[in-house]
Amino acid sequence: MEVAHEILIRHWSTLRWWLDNNRSRLQQQRQMEQDANKWVQHGRVDDFLQRGVALQNGEELYIKYGDELSELTQEFIEAGMALRQRQEEEKRLRRRRTILGLVSGLVAVSVFAVGAVWQWRRAVDEKNNVVLKEEISTLEYVGATSLERQLDVIALGKKLKAGWVSLENRVRGMVLLQQTFDFEKWKEFKTLEGHKDGIDHVIFSPDGKFIASASHDKTVRLWQVDGTPVVTLEGHKAEVFQVSFSPDSKLLASASADGIVRVWQTDGTPVTTLEGHKGWFRHVSVSFSPDGKLLASAGGDHTVRLWQADGTPVATLEGHKDRINHFSFSPDSKLLASASHDKTVRLWQVDGTPVHTLEGHKGVVNHVSFSPDGKLLASGGGQPTRSSDGSRDSTVRVWQVDGTLVATLEGHKTWVNHVSFSPDGKLLASGGYNTVRLWKIDGTPVATLDGHIDNFSHIDFSPDGRLLASASNDSTVHVWQIDGTPVATLKGHKKWGEHVTFSPDGKLLASAGGDHTVRLWQTDGTPVATFNHIQDISFSPDGKLLASANRDGTVNVWQIDGTSVATLKGHKKMSEHVTFSPDSKLLASASGDSTVRVWQVDGTLVATLDGHKDTVNHVSFSPDGKLLASASWDNTVRVWQVDGTPVATLEGRKGFYQVSFSPDGKLLAFPIDKKVRVWQVDGTPVATLEGHKVLVSHVSFSPDSKLLASAGSDNTVRLWQTDGTAVATLEGHQDSVNHISFSSDGKLLASASSDGTVRLWQTDGTAVVTLEGHKDSVNHISFSSDGKLLASASSDGTVRLWQTDGTAVATLEGHKDWVRHLSFSPDGKLLAAVSRDGTVRLWNFDLDSLLKQGCDWVGDHVRNNPNVSEEDKRLCEGI
Repeated sequence: MEVAHEILIRHWSTLRWWLDNNRSRLQQQRQMEQDANKWVQHGRVDDFLQRGVALQNGEELYIKYGDELSELTQEFIEAGMALRQRQEEEKRLRRRRTILGLVSGLVAVSVFAVGAVWQWRRAVDEKNNVVLKEEISTLEYVGATSLERQLDVIALGKKLKAGWVSLENRVRGMVLLQQTFDFEKWKEFKTLEGHKDGIDHVIFSPDGKFIASASHDKTVRLWQVDGTPVVTLEGHKAEVFQVSFSPDSKLLASASADGIVRVWQTDGTPVTTLEGHKGWFRHVSVSFSPDGKLLASAGGDHTVRLWQADGTPVATLEGHKDRINHFSFSPDSKLLASASHDKTVRLWQVDGTPVHTLEGHKGVVNHVSFSPDGKLLASGGGQPTRSSDGSRDSTVRVWQVDGTLVATLEGHKTWVNHVSFSPDGKLLASGGYNTVRLWKIDGTPVATLDGHIDNFSHIDFSPDGRLLASASNDSTVHVWQIDGTPVATLKGHKKWGEHVTFSPDGKLLASAGGDHTVRLWQTDGTPVATFNHIQDISFSPDGKLLASANRDGTVNVWQIDGTSVATLKGHKKMSEHVTFSPDSKLLASASGDSTVRVWQVDGTLVATLDGHKDTVNHVSFSPDGKLLASASWDNTVRVWQVDGTPVATLEGRKGFYQVSFSPDGKLLAFPIDKKVRVWQVDGTPVATLEGHKVLVSHVSFSPDSKLLASAGSDNTVRLWQTDGTAVATLEGHQDSVNHISFSSDGKLLASASSDGTVRLWQTDGTAVVTLEGHKDSVNHISFSSDGKLLASASSDGTVRLWQTDGTAVATLEGHKDWVRHLSFSPDGKLLAAVSRDGTVRLWNFDLDSLLKQGCDWVGDHVRNNPNVSEEDKRLCEGI
């Protein structure tokens, strides 16, 4: 529990005493390394080995921090312990030693010492793994992501590289790394293209159905949230800087540098044109009031104009002596606040009556915002250069709506462009040149969010108030937790980022950039990548690509990071199955349109294999890649050359749903009703395997092609020689057996059943272990390439990882429906699972990759954070 206690304490800022102990331990390590070097310099003689208290201290370091010690230091400590063991044994034997006994004793002591060190080291490894397991459990229990926890998880990830770490701890630790950083949670999934110039503003409609973008190309574009274009609104004669939806999402207003506001219906029908301003709309707002009754616009003529939505003028708010940079309605729609270049904020009633003039800023006022309850007002001031009187304000000011100053928030080094209250009104965010600052409304600093390297342009809180997004001229969008913990850096824009906004439900984030695009980002993603509407998946044998058979008839080819390579179109019905050729150069797809198609991985069609009269359920390449077999509901299995030339047609009385080549390429096997048929690839029958009492659901050859296993709905697995000789009947499952798989060395067979269990067997039929934990049917299983891990997919929506001794390692969650298929990549570093929810989820088990991504994630936020210790700042050195 010591380690668990220390980790928890790191999350209480008032109790950090253990850091001093850590420094002491590092000093001990350095001294130990110096002593080890001295031992080597003197020929590794016993005289320079440690004894007594020094050796006890070294042994404690070895047990607790062995993975941090150099190999030489570990060897030095082990030699000292072996010497101590020999000395103790010699003392015990010294009184009885004779000449013969002396020789025998020395040999025995040497053997004993070697054995003792091995046993001792094994015990130490076991103890270390118990401590590490507790550390992982504690970090899993802490749950909430903070910068401190992220650093703890990275430190733990480094420990996983040690040779003594158990498989269970290594896999659990890698799952924890993924869950902590959720690397692809903020995956860009759509780029909205069409504008011919930079985009200044992007906004979601309040009902969440539309996105509107305003551009320098003089147009407004309306999109559905999946990126489908709806309409392009044309009519402005200059750049469009701002758009605003009415609260009921039925109207859209746009403000342009041509001095005109235009109101449109969301189908593009013009409603009215509002004219009256005599200046430009540069850097100002157009906005509907929260109750939807009014529309306000501000211009370079120093005025704010209020209109009814049909274009009827209501009031002109005059009083400012310079241009108006921003305005905001109060939540109850009764007041309006305006921020001006004249260094003031003015409060008005919406009938035009002046209420207060808020003075105090020493420079221009760029932005103004009401708190959610309407009781407070925040204003941000400053400009890139000093004003004519030499002043340059860089403060945020908080006011009561009666004009009383509540607080002046100081800390920004340059101008403040934007201010925003959190949805609960407890926090205030302000954006300066390249930093965002979070404050309590009384002015207490909460966090400084560093990371942007160029001028900041906009910030937005998520609707639940848990996240903050910022856009910058450095072309990135940063997402943060409200305690300042970095969540994601979204890269994709090729030019400056101008605006960012969350969708009303918080599931999407939209960003507008100078590269003429709006980019949409998902905020509820999954580890590594998610692909939609999937029926089946397959890794390429070289591990570089993943292919998916899709319900819309297409086949997608992806890089394993989720990057699209090609979309293969041609099938007229759902794609049922997809597989790569052994050399990874070709891809075959089976479809409900009764065809098999062969493709190059870049999408080039090689051949269409016609001949089946019904849905083709399964397709398989021969091990040499020269032949292809397809199984169909038309009661046939067909064998083809990959150019489409027919080789053989194997007929049965019922439809076929699976076909498999033996690993040596000489045989084909497929289930048909209660039987399994084995054929040579030229169509010559070899054997019919009979014994199952009901449907055979799956067949699989052993890696050496000598055995064949069949899974049945009669709750049994049967083992056969390929000539049809029965080897064993494996009984124990209480429901149908859905899938079977041999380990890569052929020594084990795994079976997955609707009884919710996985069973492991030796190939002579001996039961090894039953894996329990799933809460519903187990549909598919897969061994890792080294045979050390087994993954199981279940109708309970989870994937579970097991060691072959039955140890439960991890439960992978995320799918919203039952998981029907899974596969390890050939190198075992990725696991893909396909679900009835239409998605594929990928999990990464490449420790080096996970650590690098984790360190990239915290990166500059650690190096530039004064609250992070020097030791933690060096945590990612060498990664």
